[in-house]
Amino acid sequence: PSSPKRIGSSHGTIGRAGSGASWTSDQDNAGPGSPPISRVSSFADCRKDSRKVDSSPGVSETPMSLFHIIQQLAAAENALWNILDGLKTNTTHASFFCREYWGCSCSQAQLSLERLGCNERLKRQVQQACVLESLSLGVAAHLCSGVMQGVSVTIRSRLRNLLYYIHENCLVLLDLVCQRWMLENQNNWQEASMNGHCPENLNLDILIRVKRYRRLRRGEHVTALRQHNEMIVNVVRQLCRGAAPKRPPLSSRGSGSPGDRSPGGRSGSGAGLGPQHNVLNIVNDILTSRSIPWDRMRPSTVRSKMLQHMCFRPLLNLDGADPDCPWPTEDPYERYGAEQFAQDANIIWFEPLPPMLPNLEQNPKLPPCKAPDMYTLVLDLDETLVHYFEHDGMGNYDIRPGMHEFLE
Repeated sequence: PSSPKRIGSSHGTIGRAGSGASWTSDQDNAGPGSPPISRVSSFADCRKDSRKVDSSPGVSETPMSLFHIIQQLAAAENALWNILDGLKTNTTHASFFCREYWGCSCSQAQLSLERLGCNERLKRQVQQACVLESLSLGVAAHLCSGVMQGVSVTIRSRLRNLLYYIHENCLVLLDLVCQRWMLENQNNWQEASMNGHCPENLNLDILIRVKRYRRLRRGEHVTALRQHNEMIVNVVRQLCRGAAPKRPPLSSRGSGSPGDRSPGGRSGSGAGLGPQHNVLNIVNDILTSRSIPWDRMRPSTVRSKMLQHMCFRPLLNLDGADPDCPWPTEDPYERYGAEQFAQDANIIWFEPLPPMLPNLEQNPKLPPCKAPDMYTLVLDLDETLVHYFEHDGMGNYDIRPGMHEFLE
């Protein structure tokens, strides 16, 4: 298909990168070396009397609303894992997944978590994690703009550390919501109706085997979030320290690279903004604010502020003038979230790859099954329907043998 919208796949939906700390052992098997922790369960941290939330539409905590948060967090994990993987392998598409994060349902998980009823101790760490995620993804999008030319090894290393801990936080939040959803609804379905979203149909083992999901033991979620939040805020401060004016748009850095020619750089409304509108300066102001400390801010407020200072635009080959330029003359895809970005903000360039992540609010799910015994087959592209190979240093794709017969 010309414009695939990936809702989910057997891999790439829930993820984890890097090694875990000693508190990451399985919920049922306490591994050796784990630090002493409270034996209060993380589910018990979410008090029943605090589960009364806003009466506005879409906020009530029904089983489906908790599962909706799981879907949002799974999309966020996908984007974060791909940004981290791109930084590890020095690829050029990190800014594309930053755009996916902000344009799709990934960042909307913060709005749902903000309304999640928990006790004060847990809620504070959850909200801090959400605030830091917005600040970090704003910084990452700014520094990863375009093809990351001129980004020093030190900055790349700090970005990898930052995305690692942001990704780890996402896994903690995902497990927290999953455990709560499973415990609340384990007896709510009759066996005859197990054809929808119920704990019996949510098998996470394959994701655990590939280290893209992990179960925490009782009471560890608060401890993990606090440890990660401390690391994240330190790395963000390092990246924002002495925040320099925004790097010039790719289109103004000369003609040495085919990726340098992009629309908007010559006369774009965001290209001439001063340093006060720099994303790094905005993040730095939030972290150093004395009127409202960052750890007391609402995630929705910080997310909105970040969106006010970002404008994502695709790398394009202007007028088709350069036959060697890898970018198209116009973006061939309709993308989610374009209306969220400020048109007068600093431009963040991204490679115009096909959209990969969903907007669950616009296209929330597949059509309902016609029968309880009907299955849905979800296929990815790479190494399933198509095959990637390199020839003379150039990447190529080819159709795998038997693909047409299989689809027919």
